Amino acid sequence: VFNNVVLFGMTPQRAVEAPRWRSWPNGRLQVEEGLPEAVRQRLAGLGHDISVQRGLSSDLGGAQLIMITPAGIRAVGADPRREAYGIAW
Repeated sequence: VFNNVVLFGMTPQRAVEAPRWRSWPNGRLQVEEGLPEAVRQRLAGLGHDISVQRGLSSDLGGAQLIMITPAGIRAVGADPRREAYGIAW
């Protein structure tokens, strides 16, 4: 989530909603369906065993984020994968 904000300039909400992935001990790579098909195909071509998660699942984590900009503006992001909300004051 941090990289989504810092490297890609996403808002906190967009950062926590972005597609995720998880590597399992059995070697399977679980990805959310929001990950572009071209990326999934490329990973499979590199030998990864890809499993696509349909819909949102807490199996791929959860995050809440509060960001305070240099101007003092507070922005929050709450993950739809979990029951959560963000409050900043």
